[in-house]
Amino acid sequence: MACYPINSRDRRRISTNEAYLEPARGRANLEIRGKVLVDRVVIRNGQASGVRVRTGGQDGGEIRARQIVLCGGAIHSPAILLRSGIGPADELRAMGIAVERDLPVGRHFFDHPLFRATIQLRQDIRPTDPTPAIPIAA
Repeated sequence: MACYPINSRDRRRISTNEAYLEPARGRANLEIRGKVLVDRVVIRNGQASGVRVRTGGQDGGEIRARQIVLCGGAIHSPAILLRSGIGPADELRAMGIAVERDLPVGRHFFDHPLFRATIQLRQDIRPTDPTPAIPIAA
C-alpha cells in the first residue's frame, strides 16, 4: 500500500470543498465568491490589505480584508505574489513591477517533486493484483 494525499471521511473520498469549506460556510466572517480570480495582493503601508480580482475577464475591483491567506498552489501563488510586487527586486523591476518586498519568491521552484524507491516485500505482504509492466524511457 502506498501513501497518497487525499481527503477522506468515513472511508469515503471527499473534495477539498467538502473537507474544509463546507464546515466553515456559515461563519459570519466568511464570504464565498464564485468565478473570481485573484490577480494580485493589494499592499498598503507594507501590509496586505486586500486582493485585486478579475471576474469574467474584466477588472472586478478590490476586495478588502483584515487577513489574507493566499492558497493558489505551487504555480499560481508565486505568480500572484510576483504580480503584487513581492519577489526578487531586480526581476520585478525588469518587468516594470513596483517592488513591495524583495524576497526569493519562485526560487528553487519544483512542481511535483518525486522520489522513487524500490523495495522488496516479503511474499506474505506483496500485492496480489497483476500490474502490467510499464516501460521507463531512458
